[in-house]
Amino acid sequence: MIKKIRRKWLSFLARRSIRKVPSPLQFAQIYSDLKKIKPKSFEKLTKSEYIALKFYSNLHFKQINCLLREDSVQNKEMKFVIKSMKDALVKLPKKSECLYRGVAFPKQISLNIGDVYSDKAFLSFSKKKKMAQTFLNRDEEQKVLFKIKKSQHAKSISGISILKKEKEHLYLPEQQFRIVKIKTDKEVTFKYHKVSYTKVILQEI
Repeated sequence: MIKKIRRKWLSFLARRSIRKVPSPLQFAQIYSDLKKIKPKSFEKLTKSEYIALKFYSNLHFKQINCLLREDSVQNKEMKFVIKSMKDALVKLPKKSECLYRGVAFPKQISLNIGDVYSDKAFLSFSKKKKMAQTFLNRDEEQKVLFKIKKSQHAKSISGISILKKEKEHLYLPEQQFRIVKIKTDKEVTFKYHKVSYTKVILQEI
């Protein structure tokens, strides 16, 4: 069974022409090292679920989330990756945390108190406010820092993420949030300039 899963992953990875995709040999090495490197909180995951999260966190989140947002997940191997990710997140332990997410998008997208906010993709939040604020340093007109005071459904993947300093937590696609508070005229200082943003308090539904 393990060899069959490995072949499926290596076949998939070998056909991808994405920038910075790890070689099949690198992912095969992850299989052989699983018992040595698998963090305790991930012990309940199958090998395919564990590798799916590794694949996502290894700089392929943009590709996966883009496919989900465009409803264009047709490749059977990518469907396997996404299903494995969803199964993994369901199994990971829950822990109530204060989380942040910095985003920048066009001005025409409006946010109002009482609105329901959701995304077709996996949503990434961070325990670190300053880390989330770094994503506000972009050219889009509207910059928003989302805050969830007590998360119930986000699952931590920082134990296997290559960007451990982000303290990343993931929500499943289609998770709904209600906007309960909006604070305008907030400001964050970067090295050479300041950026104004809106702080939006979300509550899981």
